[in-house]
Amino acid sequence: MPLMMDSPRTRGLSEANGLRRDSRGVASTVATMLSLLVMLLFLDLALIEIIPRQQNDAEFVTTQTAISTFEQLHGLAQGAVIPAGDSLGAPGLTVTFPLGTQGVSPLQPATSGTLTFDPTAGGAQLWFNFVPHFRRGEVAHVDQDIILAIDSSGSMSWNDPTRLRITGAQEYIDRLSCPDHVASIDFDSVAHLTRENIGGAPHHLTDISNNCFPNFSVPRADVDTIDSSGSTNGGAALYVGVNEHLGYGDPKRARVIILLTDGQNTICTPTPPCFDPDGPGPLTSGSGSASDALAFQQARRARDHGITIYTIGLGSDMGLANPNCPSPGKVRDCMKAWAEITGGSYFEAPTAASIRWIYYEISRHFTGSFICGNLVSGDVGAGTLSLELRNREFPAQTLTYESGGVVRRQPDGAFVMDGPGVQWTSTATKGPAGALSIDLVALTGKEFRADGSDPAMVSIRPLGRDLQTLEITKVNLTDVNNFLTRENQNLDYWTTQGASTPAATASVETPINQAKTLLTTAQGKVDQGNLSSAKGDIDSITAKLSDVIAAAQTAATAGTMQKWLADDTTDDMLLQQCYMTQWENWYDGLSVEITSNDAAAWMDWMARTAKSSGMQYTVSRVGNTAVLTIRAVDRVFIERRILSVTLSG
Repeated sequence: MPLMMDSPRTRGLSEANGLRRDSRGVASTVATMLSLLVMLLFLDLALIEIIPRQQNDAEFVTTQTAISTFEQLHGLAQGAVIPAGDSLGAPGLTVTFPLGTQGVSPLQPATSGTLTFDPTAGGAQLWFNFVPHFRRGEVAHVDQDIILAIDSSGSMSWNDPTRLRITGAQEYIDRLSCPDHVASIDFDSVAHLTRENIGGAPHHLTDISNNCFPNFSVPRADVDTIDSSGSTNGGAALYVGVNEHLGYGDPKRARVIILLTDGQNTICTPTPPCFDPDGPGPLTSGSGSASDALAFQQARRARDHGITIYTIGLGSDMGLANPNCPSPGKVRDCMKAWAEITGGSYFEAPTAASIRWIYYEISRHFTGSFICGNLVSGDVGAGTLSLELRNREFPAQTLTYESGGVVRRQPDGAFVMDGPGVQWTSTATKGPAGALSIDLVALTGKEFRADGSDPAMVSIRPLGRDLQTLEITKVNLTDVNNFLTRENQNLDYWTTQGASTPAATASVETPINQAKTLLTTAQGKVDQGNLSSAKGDIDSITAKLSDVIAAAQTAATAGTMQKWLADDTTDDMLLQQCYMTQWENWYDGLSVEITSNDAAAWMDWMARTAKSSGMQYTVSRVGNTAVLTIRAVDRVFIERRILSVTLSG
């Protein structure tokens, strides 16, 4: 091909065709940029499916790492994964929580998350009702130091010829129980502790047998030494009684003097303690008036030392005039005053046959009030550690450690991945009774919040760990039935003694027998494992026991049953109702309550866990609290751990 030379002719042709030389290379630059743009466009189009997939995978890995971290925390709380050494002195663990995921494309930013700790939020609670210590005694017992001051003047030979005041005192002693102490005073013209009254050594409150060890046989025999001879000197009796309490009594106990006499004071010897309290005048040291004055003085002395006096007036002489007594000036008014000064009471016995009932009535002042005490016990674990992962491609996640478990929340709902340790062991061949083991975890520390994409390091350190074992009493209904049989026998005995009429006794025993029939039926159902049906019988038994109480108190009001016997029967029935309450508490079981924003997820976990264990249960929800109720729990093992949570750095 011939070489074409640049000539004026060819230049002219080029210019004529609109072409000119690109001496600066502009066209080349533009073309290059367009090519690069096209290449980037095609590259982005090629990766538009790849990058999201890779981002999703990366966020999945972050989520799994976060889950593993929470499982590590759960393992720390549930098992022995603390570094070797004393658990309370161990350094604990430092765990790393990923907050976000780096972008897989230079054009995409990292995702972020938030880690928060709130020591007061949420938590698990374990609650159950029970009757405390009711097997230790039928009613609350008031420990007492008792002094029985008994009139032995000559008038007792006709006012109490069959010595019913002695048998009444012995019956009072029979109602005492350890660690009570008792002593007695024989008073007529003078006053002595028993055995000293017949020339022997005085028997004090703290002497062997008087102090209840090995029994009360000696003080019971002591009152048999009291005779019927001499005059009456009640002031000296109170003087000896107060001195005995101050010398041998225990101020932490109920200190009591029970003074029984059949007439007004007629003499006061020796001197001292007898004296003329108002100086020279008509009250000579040997007069009954001086004994009255001494009695008032000793009543005030007893009051000042916390000693209570009860007085019993026997016979018609209580209505005789005595100018030394408060208005209306009868003998009984002095005896009332001596008692009331100390916070005690006066009782009048028209005949000696009434004395035993009065002693019984006074004895009830020191049985205390009946206590069933349906109490609530529980333990609590609190604190939440929560991580929110704001993923872009993989579903957003919120992981929370609370109540000893790990909850995973996603857009489609929440799920409890790991719950607190719960184990059920059957203890009955029939029926659902068993032993429950449960772990409660409390997180403590200062509240914190960490935001961003970089990992956050948290220190977990154990602060405490304890294991508590609770035995929950299961009432044997046959034992209750046997008790009611003895109650009927007791009522029958006292009916023969005149403490109740046959009609009054029958009105009380009728509902007792109805309760016994129901108890036999209920125990048979329990033996067959039919607890729910037995529960209905227990409710009926409780109602029948209330009928017994009503019948006894009605009879007491009508005067057909001694009040002390009606009150004793009432206490016995209250005790059996207490047993019925405990049986119902055992049947009702205990409740595990978990308060959480994810209460529905916790309900699902409770149902799954309970169903697989074989326990008898119910699951319910009140607001943000999920409740698992487990019936017929014989024994509870509660392991409680306290973990300190601290944000490192």
